[in-house]
Amino acid sequence: MKVLSVGRGSSNDIVINDPTVSRVHCQLVMHDDGRITLADFGSSNGTTVNGQRITGEVPLNHGDRVMLGNNPLNWESYITPSTSVRNATEKPKKNMGWTIAATVVGLIVMGFGIYKIVDSKKTLNKLDKDKQSESSSSRNNDRSSSSSNKKSSEISIYDTLSRDGFVNLLSNKSLDCGIVAINSGYNSHETAACREELRTICRHASRRFGEEEARKIANEAGLPVY
Repeated sequence: MKVLSVGRGSSNDIVINDPTVSRVHCQLVMHDDGRITLADFGSSNGTTVNGQRITGEVPLNHGDRVMLGNNPLNWESYITPSTSVRNATEKPKKNMGWTIAATVVGLIVMGFGIYKIVDSKKTLNKLDKDKQSESSSSRNNDRSSSSSNKKSSEISIYDTLSRDGFVNLLSNKSLDCGIVAINSGYNSHETAACREELRTICRHASRRFGEEEARKIANEAGLPVY
């Protein structure tokens, strides 16, 4: 199985330098049985396949049209043996509103610094409380996986995400939560759902790398541990 991360961040396998593309936007997975799947990482502007916005992981077929935000992704060029994926970069579309967009994002980040600190404390406290039950659940899932011969399509997208990928994903989602809180209110259902996504990402980081390393990842993403 081969996994390629796609996004605006330089740590991705496929880098698309465009403001409508999130730092960690999605990932392509080339399975051992020849299937190709695409999974969105909760990007701000979404991922579409043949005009339909996707959630989670979906299969790709020859000729499918993939868009990341406003950018087409020529995904089939990255799965040929001759392609050097690590150095490949999609040509971005010109966007005259980039300067304005960057300024707005900067103001949002500054204005919601306090929100991020308060919410990150709640997230990591929840992580501590859930660690024991998460560990037990993980052991049960491992036993079930080895005995039930699960298909490779059931692999969680978090199981293939690198450490830097978790940092970028948490940073992306934290910024998204700030925007949701502006539009919907801090105590809204939408904001609560966004905070729960942050907790989910933290729990997966803890399961993959351990609690201490998960705290470091959260700190690097701008979520203080305490």
